[in-house]
Amino acid sequence: MAQGVRIAVASAVLQNTLEQAVLAVTVQMGLASVLRGRELVPLMVGLFCAGRLVFWMSYRHGAGGRALGFGLTFFDGKPSPARDTLGSSEL
Repeated sequence: MAQGVRIAVASAVLQNTLEQAVLAVTVQMGLASVLRGRELVPLMVGLFCAGRLVFWMSYRHGAGGRALGFGLTFFDGKPSPARDTLGSSEL
């Protein structure tokens, strides 16, 4: 892979990671402040980290290749699945 292409890929991954991290941290801090049982937050952080690793490793395979990594990152940053899973009595 040419040096310029490697830099462009690294820049794109870093930019996307920054965007997703801002969203994830905001949601996770909000959940940590309202959940009684805070066991869900470390799980969400783990999913975020695993998703970013998979996203980075599969970036060169195109959108289909990085979909799993993006999905792990994107969907753990949304509060509605956590709310639906835990039920309204936990929030």
